[in-house]
Amino acid sequence: MKEATRGTVTIENLQPKMTVYNLAHPAHTRVRKIPQVQELKNGKSIGVFVKKRLPTSITFLARERKSCLPDTILQCPDIQAGLRSRRLRMITGAIVDRAPRAVTPVRPETKPAKQSKKQPAAPAASLTGPAKTDKD
Repeated sequence: MKEATRGTVTIENLQPKMTVYNLAHPAHTRVRKIPQVQELKNGKSIGVFVKKRLPTSITFLARERKSCLPDTILQCPDIQAGLRSRRLRMITGAIVDRAPRAVTPVRPETKPAKQSKKQPAAPAASLTGPAKTDKD
């Protein structure tokens, strides 16, 4: 049996809305133990198993295209149903972006606005009568 290589599948969502597909397949388990080498402070290294969480679902935005997906994603029942019902499309060959992207003009840098010195606040008006002045 041929071993799956990573990054060979491109899938495009053909729906005009966001969709989520469950990856219910043994290759996409919730937690997997991955062997790694851990180096200690004294210079020795030991082998340890690290628990790594893997995704259990994949979310496509409206008309989104995801590339570099593993081959095992095609064995998931939800992905197969999406491909059969033409909600998803698997793209083979070189990916060519058909729509040219608009070039955004570069905005010139602006200087920050000068901060004016704050003037002291005017005295509050009295509700009982005219304000007293030095002449009174």
